Amino acid sequence: MQQECTMSDFLKMAFMAGTRLLTKLFIKTGNRAGFSLVELIVVVGIIAALVGLATPYYGDYVNESKNSVMRANLHTLEKALMDYRSDKGDYPVTGDVGVLVSGTPRYLSEFPIDPNNDAPASWGYAYTAGTGKYNLDVRYDAYRRP
Repeated sequence: MQQECTMSDFLKMAFMAGTRLLTKLFIKTGNRAGFSLVELIVVVGIIAALVGLATPYYGDYVNESKNSVMRANLHTLEKALMDYRSDKGDYPVTGDVGVLVSGTPRYLSEFPIDPNNDAPASWGYAYTAGTGKYNLDVRYDAYRRP
C-alpha cells in the first residue's frame, strides 16, 4: 500500500535531509576535535605568503624613516652652523663641530643621533677654511621607491 505524501510532509523531509547534510559538512560531531592537517597546512601557507609579500616593503619603510631622521638632523646642524656664523662671523674650523654643543652660547642642546647605529652623528663634517663654505656628509640607506 502506497502512502500519500503531502507537500508539507515533503518539505519537512527535505528540510531534515538538508539539515543532516549541512551538519555532516560544516559541524563537527562525534570525537573529531581540533583541526585537520590539511586545514592547518592551508592556514600556515596563507600566513607564509602574506609574510613573504610584506617583508620587503617593511625594510623599505624602515630605511625611509631613518633617512627622514638623517635629513632632519642635517637641517638641525645646518641651522646651528648658520647661527654660529651669524654670531662669530665665520663657520667653526675643520673638526671643531663640538663647539656647537659645548661652546658658549650653545647652538645645539645635544648632538643629533645617527638612526643607523644610535651613536652620535657618524657623518663626516668638513669645513674648507677661507672659502666661507661648509660640507656635511651623510650616509643614506638605500631603499626602493614603490
